[in-house]
Amino acid sequence: MNTSVLHTFDKAAATYEGAADVQRHIAARLAEFFPPLPQNATVWEVGCGTGLCSQHLIEKYNKNTLHLTDPSANMLAAAQQALPQNDHVFFSQTDALTPPANTKLDLIVACMSLHWTDNPFSTIAFLKQHLTPDGHLLYAAPGPENFKEWAAALKRLNLPDGRRFLEEENKVYEEKIEIDYNNLKIFFKLLNEMGGSTPATGHPPLSSKQFKQALADTQTHTGGIITWHTLYSLI
Repeated sequence: MNTSVLHTFDKAAATYEGAADVQRHIAARLAEFFPPLPQNATVWEVGCGTGLCSQHLIEKYNKNTLHLTDPSANMLAAAQQALPQNDHVFFSQTDALTPPANTKLDLIVACMSLHWTDNPFSTIAFLKQHLTPDGHLLYAAPGPENFKEWAAALKRLNLPDGRRFLEEENKVYEEKIEIDYNNLKIFFKLLNEMGGSTPATGHPPLSSKQFKQALADTQTHTGGIITWHTLYSLI
């Protein structure tokens, strides 16, 4: 995770929970795919954020060792404050390329976090190397139709599309949620409050003028509707 993304999430830690209704839903949906694990299993959550998915992990795997990590100190602090404390849950400020030391993982979970790494597919390959022979990697990530209305406006205006998404062959489920925000300024306000507005690596942010043009175009063509496209994958 580059420093600009990390700074954005540090800043958003205080407002994330209030803006994250869709992420809360995605965390609950991802929990439906948690696999059964032996009692002595070890689980690592990559990018736990404020703990929306972590709470489901703690409920499901209440007798397993859980490592909950996030590169953002403020996000991790919010998770520690929100989640129950016990002797089998460990918190650490680390990124997706720093697994728990001296152990193979029975399950690695990443809920809406892998697309924030510089190279998601390299990260996925790295994570797979740290699984036990029977271990699983389970993750939720935005799909290619995420915010498709915004992408269409950018295309019409010949502006760069900096959306972050994955195209997956390992998906076990996909979901498209259309939300009518009425005024798209509300959508972007929520996105900023979640720290979710940094464009993909290699894509410069839109200028203020470009953003206003794209916002007006999207509003005109959709009336305020935005699609959230999520892929749920299990390896």
